[in-house]
Amino acid sequence: MNRLLFALCFICLNTYGQKKYGDPDFALTFSDSVQVHSSDTNVARVFLEDHKWMVQIMKAGEVDITTDSTVEKLVIDKAPLTITANNVARCYGAPDPVFTVTYKGWVYDESDSVLETKPTVSVNAANELIPAGASAENYDITYVNGILTIYQLPVTTISADKGTVICGAKEMPLSATGKYTFTWMRQDSIVGKGSSLKVSAPGDYKVLAVDGNGCSNTSNVITMTQVLLPSVDFAYASGCTGTSVYFTNKTKATGPVDYSWHSGDGQSSENNSASFTYNKAGTYTVVLTATPPSCPSMGGTSIHDITITEPIAARSLPAVKAEPGKPVQLNARKMEGATYEWLPNNGLTDAKVSDPKATLKAPETFFIRMTMKNGCTTTDTLKVSVANPKAFMVQEEFSPNGDKQNDLLQVYAKTIKTISSFDILDSMGNQVYQKPKKGEVAWDGKNMKGKKVPEGIYIWMAVGTDYYGKVVREQGTVKLTR
Repeated sequence: MNRLLFALCFICLNTYGQKKYGDPDFALTFSDSVQVHSSDTNVARVFLEDHKWMVQIMKAGEVDITTDSTVEKLVIDKAPLTITANNVARCYGAPDPVFTVTYKGWVYDESDSVLETKPTVSVNAANELIPAGASAENYDITYVNGILTIYQLPVTTISADKGTVICGAKEMPLSATGKYTFTWMRQDSIVGKGSSLKVSAPGDYKVLAVDGNGCSNTSNVITMTQVLLPSVDFAYASGCTGTSVYFTNKTKATGPVDYSWHSGDGQSSENNSASFTYNKAGTYTVVLTATPPSCPSMGGTSIHDITITEPIAARSLPAVKAEPGKPVQLNARKMEGATYEWLPNNGLTDAKVSDPKATLKAPETFFIRMTMKNGCTTTDTLKVSVANPKAFMVQEEFSPNGDKQNDLLQVYAKTIKTISSFDILDSMGNQVYQKPKKGEVAWDGKNMKGKKVPEGIYIWMAVGTDYYGKVVREQGTVKLTR
């Protein structure tokens, strides 16, 4: 090719101008008789089609288009790609949604799959959504920020305009504030819709408010209580004049209740339970009224007749004789259904029965308190005398003849704690036996020298201390036979 042709071809190539990735194939002005080549077919590919040399852009970059006599540089710029962070919104307190982006500028039907790194979206203090971090071989990327909008939560309260107490099955209204969509709940179960609700069951109520942005918030909780008609009743026992009669309240109620008692003879009380004392025998009508203060119209009444009687006259029972330390049977008057109390309970087997046994060492006067079914009490008295026999029990006769029957003279002293001395004297006053310092009394009919004494009457003398610490001295006679 001559210089003129070379110059013309150089000018012709320059007329194609700057190209960018994504531009369509374009034709060169070279004749198909001229061989044209691309220095890098990965950037741009030259091919012959319908007797025309065509250039296909493969990617951004630079490439030399050459013939036998020409070299021209072709610059292929990156295609512009805009990545925009999509605007999003959420309710206050909710987690951020997934941030997404929109792409503008893809060529050749490409998508984000050609990105070498994907973009990320972060949010700053001003709630701007900032995309960044994407890269692509053939695209020049610019970014457009988005906005994160945070909606305030709805604010609502509920009120009970006519109070929080449900009297019986009466319906009570609740209302919620604000222009929202409302869902009412009782114990976390849905019970209604709308800005107001009529309730007839006790429990905790609240409302869920939802605004136009789909944000929701729960109101305060109102506790509704219910008062039902009380079941009024009381228990009592027939009473006795001059003694307090107790009335036990058995009323069943669902809440606080005020009580009013009337005795039937002018007495009254406002306590939970009551006691009245009647001075005259007769029949009286006792009335108990129970009124819930929050629902005065739902009061109830219980009425019972009570019989008041005179107590049985007290008696002094026949005296009982007893021996020291020996049980003796005691008997009170038999009163059907009565309870017994013996005072004092000194030496008694059981102070709560009508017929205890008593073991005494000294005389005693017992007071027997008998309480009847009607509440009347009667107190009888019973005196128990205690005889004082000899402290030392010595047989009147013994025979120390070796037949092993009644061979020894011994002493029995149940009321004596300690025997300090025991002596035997003959009719002349001579001492023939003395209790050893250690051991029990046991005279075998021999004198102090170990010789048998003759038959006859002998005198014994004893000294001891009883269980009360008193020194006791006694003497007697014994007949010795062989």
